[in-house]
Amino acid sequence: MNKIEKLVSELCPNGVEFKKLGEICSFEYGKPLKETERNGGAYPVMGSNGIVGYHDEYFVNGPCVIIGRKGSAGAINWVENNCYPIDTTFYIKILTHKMELKYLFYYLTMIGLTQEKQSAGVPGLNRNEVYLKKIPLPPLAIQQEIVNILDKFTELEAELEAELEARKKQYEYYRSKLLTFSDININGGGING
Repeated sequence: MNKIEKLVSELCPNGVEFKKLGEICSFEYGKPLKETERNGGAYPVMGSNGIVGYHDEYFVNGPCVIIGRKGSAGAINWVENNCYPIDTTFYIKILTHKMELKYLFYYLTMIGLTQEKQSAGVPGLNRNEVYLKKIPLPPLAIQQEIVNILDKFTELEAELEAELEARKKQYEYYRSKLLTFSDININGGGING
């Protein structure tokens, strides 16, 4: 039995409780901030697909979860610091002390909110429909242990991606060196250099 299973059997002998998303969090609207008004300050301006600029003001304290509302509807971003989510996004406000924000982030990335988007002219995410989705709400100790495990895997994944990128560059360098014959001695049939 692993640590999570032990915690569940200890803390949830009757099973893990499920709650509707709308009971545990709200999806709040970001605020408009034109590109010409973003002054390059210290705080990331968050759009539907991630950072779209920087500004000297923020209105959401980090860490926070930003969800694409328009365009890249359903895209989910974890932001460690204070930020300025613009009006194409939602940011999550937790409504209960029983919810670990990063646990909710990981759960939302797993259920795939991009499938919930509605197409009109610009694809959008209807928060009222998302609010009806049920998610498991184990005790905080279990949520925190799950977050610890997933954070470690996320860190390992980043290290592996960096290693893979370094190996690709190394491969390209040696491929170029080995397959470039810039100084061929035609008379002697050999390669100089």
